[in-house]
Amino acid sequence: MRQTLYSSLLALLLATASSALLAQGTAGAEPSGPNELVKWVIDGVMQSVHQSDAPRSGDVGALARVVEQKFVPYTDFQRTARIALADAWKTATPDQQRQLVAQFQTLIVHVYATELTQVSDRSVAFRFENSTIAPGATDAIIRTRLVDNGEDDAIAYRLEKTAAGWRIYDINILGTWLSQIYRHQFEGQLAKGGVPALIESLAQHNARAAN
Repeated sequence: MRQTLYSSLLALLLATASSALLAQGTAGAEPSGPNELVKWVIDGVMQSVHQSDAPRSGDVGALARVVEQKFVPYTDFQRTARIALADAWKTATPDQQRQLVAQFQTLIVHVYATELTQVSDRSVAFRFENSTIAPGATDAIIRTRLVDNGEDDAIAYRLEKTAAGWRIYDINILGTWLSQIYRHQFEGQLAKGGVPALIESLAQHNARAAN
């Protein structure tokens, strides 16, 4: 399972996060709107990284725990996996779907934690474009811009409104949604051996990454 596309795209996401610290911190109730949630979640991750010795020192395990605590609860990886697998998701059994989501989440957490080790010394400028959300909307795209070393890159977050609140389920960097990247990555394994082969490939990749 190649990791280069994951890493190169998520590096931009994480550089964005490193410049998105909010003065008011993340204490208090979860924000009700998607604009505020994106800021709040990113801020929570980065404050935890900078305020604790182990994450700040680049300990990948400690960083993974930060991601699990501060980022994962505000995402919907099941929807991301469902989009990435396309029709193959429908052929998976409920147990296979659970395994896919679990392995997919483990993959993202590790990549996110690994990239966090590289952003502490980066100096970037972050511009947040407050998006207008229509009354009653259940899907929203929150657009941001990352200015880094003279380059100006667009990054967008896609969220859905669930019973638990707004949840991030996709990220668009330089015109490409991560779910599309994963779909391309998964196609080969699905063509070779279907859902079981993809689950095995993800599990093997995650096991290697954990060592």
